[in-house]
Amino acid sequence: MAERLWITWENQRRNRTLSSHVDAKLYEMDLDAPWWVRYPVVVLKTIVIVIKENPRFIFSQNPSLVLALLSVLIASISRKKLIIDSHNAGLFPLEGKSKALNWISSKVCEWTDLTIVSNPDLKNYVESKGGQAIVIPDPIPDIEYPSDGIRLGGGFNILYVCSWAPDEPYYEVIKAAALLEDDCRIYISGDYKGRLGELDIPLPDNIELTGYIPDEQYVRYLAACDAVMALTQRENCLLCGAYEGVAAGKPVIITDTQALREYFSSGCIYTENNAAAIAAAIRKIMPRHLILSKDIHDFEALCRENTAEHIKNLEKYMNEM
Repeated sequence: MAERLWITWENQRRNRTLSSHVDAKLYEMDLDAPWWVRYPVVVLKTIVIVIKENPRFIFSQNPSLVLALLSVLIASISRKKLIIDSHNAGLFPLEGKSKALNWISSKVCEWTDLTIVSNPDLKNYVESKGGQAIVIPDPIPDIEYPSDGIRLGGGFNILYVCSWAPDEPYYEVIKAAALLEDDCRIYISGDYKGRLGELDIPLPDNIELTGYIPDEQYVRYLAACDAVMALTQRENCLLCGAYEGVAAGKPVIITDTQALREYFSSGCIYTENNAAAIAAAIRKIMPRHLILSKDIHDFEALCRENTAEHIKNLEKYMNEM
């Protein structure tokens, strides 16, 4: 039995770091199957886990919105306290284009005891929907590096952390590579299958698509690269890839949004999401990456101190529930 239970239907580093910080038992259920198989299986497993563990507090991740709704139902029936870690994509499903899903998401905010979000703007949104929210940015992860590293092929190597989601300007990154010298190589992570059909230029020689790789191999790329890039078209979205870059001690190229600029305040180069601007940001970071790496190390220490304060605040909320 566990007093605190954390449930997620995907593998995502934020779940691991936050669940560890709040001493919650983590269950990850990332089933690779069609939705009509996946949902019945993970719903049943979730119910069984809650019955087995009988926690006082249930933490769950949104997305999945289905998991969030299920968690609301379970918590209501079993009289558990529910805390949902809501990401941007959970609060605004399908990039906010579905009125029905947006309404469901807003009701989840209202029905949840406490919603965790990554920045103040999202906190204000949750509270505007009748919910109670607390801000906890991603904790900087503790990354274990394999003893056998890899050697990357460029004179300057950038790991672009990408899931090939609709909010990520991956076409612009590919076009930016064509504007750079061949000695600068960009490694794009994530499963790119079916995503290159709309690319209107040949894939540049200085782009390498890693495809989906296990976490251990991904960490090797983090350790070997000279800089990390993480980009989004969402205004109020903090990026897991940027946190991972900080943890690896690498300078980071990130989208120039208010939320990202306010949080990632040191060791970063900011860019617009178009090919020319991305190429310019890469040229800017190349001669400065050693200096920026030092800034990142200092920034990491500050982030860890801030995380401890955020967790203390969460514990205060939980004690009052």
